[in-house]
Amino acid sequence: MTGFARGDGHASFGTFFIEVKSVIGKGLDVRLNVPRSFAALENPIKAKLSEQFSRGSFQVSLKYDAGDAAVPVKVNEVALRARVAAYETADGQLATGQALATLMTARGVLEERQGEIEVSEIEEAAMLYFVEETLDRLVVARDEEGAKLSSLKSAKVDEEEELP
Repeated sequence: MTGFARGDGHASFGTFFIEVKSVIGKGLDVRLNVPRSFAALENPIKAKLSEQFSRGSFQVSLKYDAGDAAVPVKVNEVALRARVAAYETADGQLATGQALATLMTARGVLEERQGEIEVSEIEEAAMLYFVEETLDRLVVARDEEGAKLSSLKSAKVDEEEELP
């Protein structure tokens, strides 16, 4: 069965989000997209999936939003130099003041990087709890889809039986 479920929770580092998508598959295939800060959760998530499902292809995404916490910004010097050189070649002047400020806003010059965050054992346990809740919602979504498909199949069989 196919299905989708989403969950979220709050921790000291901000809000985290869990999304699980599943499609029909012969075996159990689990793909995880988890930030490095949550790497310790990968094996427990796979274990929880294998406890609840024996078949299917699953894509699990775990993300977080640090909220108002400052996000480190790094200047991509190669990109900035290339833009400054292009500006100076085209304009014939040094890129200073407003021109330089404008070049800093060009795509790829400033790179925001969410750094590593500290996740306590208690927060990991809480996140696993939310993973379990999300997987429970996925079970319900898959069961509902199965029931709908079964109903459609029955209706189709009934319809064909009524044909002369």
